[in-house]
Amino acid sequence: MRTLTRLSVALMCGALLPVLACADPAMTQKLPGLWGSENSYGPAVRGTLTVDGRQAHWRAGIAGFDVRVEHAGGRVSFSLPGGQGEFRGELQADGREIRGQWIQPRGVTN
Repeated sequence: MRTLTRLSVALMCGALLPVLACADPAMTQKLPGLWGSENSYGPAVRGTLTVDGRQAHWRAGIAGFDVRVEHAGGRVSFSLPGGQGEFRGELQADGREIRGQWIQPRGVTN
């Protein structure tokens, strides 16, 4: 079995040598310049959510967004522009805590 594997590898390497020898020299040189790549695996909006209810118009801040918060009857909600995300929650009895759910844009998964 090992002999067959070695033979297969030798044949593949032998088949590639003519291809490499005929390659365009310009294609084998390094590409000049600065190159980079960025991969994003998750929602664009992430981080600490802050809700400020000290003024008549409540504000929410997350990931550089600053939006107005709707609040009535203990319910608290806001949406980010461009459908970037949404929050729905309830003000707890002590008035110092909000429990709720962050709703990601459609099609974005972790």
